[in-house]
Amino acid sequence: HNIAPHVLARLFEDPAWRSRALSAIASALPAGAWRIGLPAVLGLDAHAEVHAEAERAFSHRVFEMASLPPSVPGLRLFEALRRRILTRGGRIQIGFDVVDVERTGRRIEAIHTEAASRTLRVAADAFVLATGGIGGAGIRADPGGTLTERVFDLPVAAPSREHWFSDDPLRPHPLEAAGIEVDEDLAPAELENVRIIGSALPGMHYLDERCGDGVALASANRVARSLAAANAVAA
Repeated sequence: HNIAPHVLARLFEDPAWRSRALSAIASALPAGAWRIGLPAVLGLDAHAEVHAEAERAFSHRVFEMASLPPSVPGLRLFEALRRRILTRGGRIQIGFDVVDVERTGRRIEAIHTEAASRTLRVAADAFVLATGGIGGAGIRADPGGTLTERVFDLPVAAPSREHWFSDDPLRPHPLEAAGIEVDEDLAPAELENVRIIGSALPGMHYLDERCGDGVALASANRVARSLAAANAVAA
């Protein structure tokens, strides 16, 4: 059967199904095995519990390997972050584009997003831009070759148009490195209360270097800690 990874991960959270599956895998293990690698399907919400039970069933350390999309580790991370945001009083809206921005000098006062019947105004002390680069549609190019950041209209650092193309199809695409220049706090010079994370940052060749997820997590962590510290000082 063609079972998607996230479906299999849900099955592993059924205790009866999990017990049968782990017993079947244990019976097939070769003699002398010292560490067991499985596809990343050992549960979603109950991953820690399922992983621990697998190690008990096999009497060996167990690790997971990335498999076909959708990414089960990515789904776990998303759900963990979602729960954290909600328990801290946050609100999540998915799929609504920013249609307007309120700006005073170098500060963003609020953004307006699409909603069911009207626009929704969201005011905040700080804003984190995580809309992605060229590949994620956070940066777009017009027919004349001008690159534009889509939410705050920030300038984009990129190679000139005559360097957009290469004779070698296996080399990283020059436009991958396009992004918004920032300081050490990941803030653009134009806006004091905006931070940039992920592939909207310049200088990466994330498809070739396989660094996209790592940069996204590391930059998000840095910005979250920086803003939390600044908020604590202000309080």
